[in-house]
Order: sequence, then structure tokens, then C-alpha cells
Amino acid sequence: MPRIFFALSCGLLILASAAYSQATHCDPLPSPGSGQPAYQARGNRCEGFYLAGYAAQSIELVSLTLGPIAYPLQAGVTLRVSVPGSSATVHVRAVPKPPRMSYRMDATLDPGSVLAWPVNDVLLPENISAGRIGVFGWKTDQKDRIYVPVRVTPSNQSPAVVSGTSPVLTIRLSFDGELVKWRSAPLTQGSCAVFSEWRDATSNGSDAGQPLDISLARIGGATCIEIAAKSKTDNRWTTEPIRVELPAR
Repeated sequence: MPRIFFALSCGLLILASAAYSQATHCDPLPSPGSGQPAYQARGNRCEGFYLAGYAAQSIELVSLTLGPIAYPLQAGVTLRVSVPGSSATVHVRAVPKPPRMSYRMDATLDPGSVLAWPVNDVLLPENISAGRIGVFGWKTDQKDRIYVPVRVTPSNQSPAVVSGTSPVLTIRLSFDGELVKWRSAPLTQGSCAVFSEWRDATSNGSDAGQPLDISLARIGGATCIEIAAKSKTDNRWTTEPIRVELPAR
């Protein structure tokens, strides 16, 4: 009897530990007040829609991934989200690329772990295809967020198929931009070194709400990124600093 009791006790402790490690704490976002699935805990992540306000003039980070996001929007598909090479806990977030679509997914990944993200719960019923979603991750360095690229693949696709792909940064302006430029600098001991020359993110400007991809293929390691956009309406410049940690070149 003592052996049986000891075995049962150990089993209960293991189950309790697993339940605790999978506990999800979601931000208190306001409900969308419609028929859309609300942002809430969904097992290993928080996901859904919420009611949000909108900034007057801003540059928003929408996605930072290793290669493009591609998946079939079909029942039963599960996405694998990982942060290759990370040695720290990373917060992963998914947001929509179309403007004024208040959807969000949040999860936490320990080093070496993979998030299983089923499309059945929200993505499929709300028709959020691969081209309409952005995903990025970040870790905290003292008070600053250091963004890291994530890899998103269908579970039936081998990660080796997309290994070695370059990081792609996607931004979105809340205003019509006549010019959009960016530059980079090495990040050393929490400070940005000398920045490179400004580069064009696009040669045709960028309409409000239109996602804009910036290839970071030539950059590696801890890096400061600065993005600047000139408004078409009032010629005012808006800048956005972003700190990233990319795979070594």
C-alpha cells in the first residue's frame, strides 16, 4: 500500500506541474463585442479578436520571420512556431497585416521549444490566410525589447525545407508615406554604434495600412534598426527605432 500511495502521489505531482507550466496569462483586452472569437486563453496561447483604438501617425512592426509565412488554410492544419538558436525565453505575437483588424495571438516559448498553433480555432473560421498574418518574437534585455525572427511552418513540413532562409522585417505605416527609409548599426553592450547610410525601403512610397517588407539578409547579430517615413500630406518625418537579434551571417 505505501508503494501504491507513493506512486499515485508522484503522478499527481507530475500532472500538477504540467498544468502549471502550460498555464496561460492573457492581457486584459476589451471584447470585440461582435460574433468574432474573443481574445482569450486557448490552451498553450492567447488568441482572438479585441476592441482597439488606432494611433494617428505611427510606424508599426508587423512581422519578423525567417523567410515568408506559408500555410494551407485547411481544417486540421497545425502550425509550428519556433525561434531557432534562442537561449532565452521568447514572447511570440501574431498580428494581422490588414489595417483595422484587431486580432492577436500571444504565446511564450522556452529555449528549444515549439508552439503548436492549430488553425481550426480562429485562423480558419475568420479566413486569416498566410498572406494576412504577421508573426514576431521578442525577449527583454533590461528595459528594452530585443526582437528576434521566428520560423512558422505547417507541422507536416520539415523545418529543414526552410532552414537558412533570410530574416524579413515587415512594417506598416498608419499614414501615406512619400518616402520610407531605413538604416542599421551594430548593437554593442546596449548601445547603438555608428549607423549605416540610409537605404530606401521602397522606391514608390507606401500607402497607409499597406505592409512593407524589408530584407535583412545582409545583417547578422545584435543590431539597431531605424525606420523613417515622410508623410505625403504634411512632409513630416516619423521615425521608429527597433532593436533586433538576428542569426549570424
